[in-house]
Amino acid sequence: MALRPTCVGVGVMSRVVSVAVACAALVVAGCMTVTRIQPEEPAPPIEVRISAPAAEVFRRTLAAFGAEGLTVAQAEESGGVIASAPVAGDMMIVGGLEVVRTQVYLIYRANVIAGPDGTSVVRLTLWSRGQMHSSSGTEEIPETQAPASCATHPRCRDAWARLERIAERLRTAA
Repeated sequence: MALRPTCVGVGVMSRVVSVAVACAALVVAGCMTVTRIQPEEPAPPIEVRISAPAAEVFRRTLAAFGAEGLTVAQAEESGGVIASAPVAGDMMIVGGLEVVRTQVYLIYRANVIAGPDGTSVVRLTLWSRGQMHSSSGTEEIPETQAPASCATHPRCRDAWARLERIAERLRTAA
């Protein structure tokens, strides 16, 4: 008498193995290519040089964040660090075998650096983090700097334009 597995996962595993074998056959046949996805380089910071002491530039930068409607979550004048509270960005819903909702949060950052000649440099960057929600639970997406394509990408360009407006406010606030 032959024993037959009764585990529900056996059917699922056999389908996974079948798909893996089919993909391997397509790769060997040259009908399918396997590429490794490389993360895009981060966008370079927007730098604004201002002829003023760092303390004054720090206050101007805080004002520019406020003028853009950003809530400041971190402001350390001694280190020259400013970060906005996370701003909810686009939510994406992806269907298929399982519905996955992704919520992205944007963080605007500024670093005020004092120069030796009495000038200061503000480095503005855009960061994102998020959450993926599916039937299997919620997964945190770690914080990463915006990619180089952000300024032109449809999902990111408005956020990047906001960063550029902050830079413009700093340039014209003299």
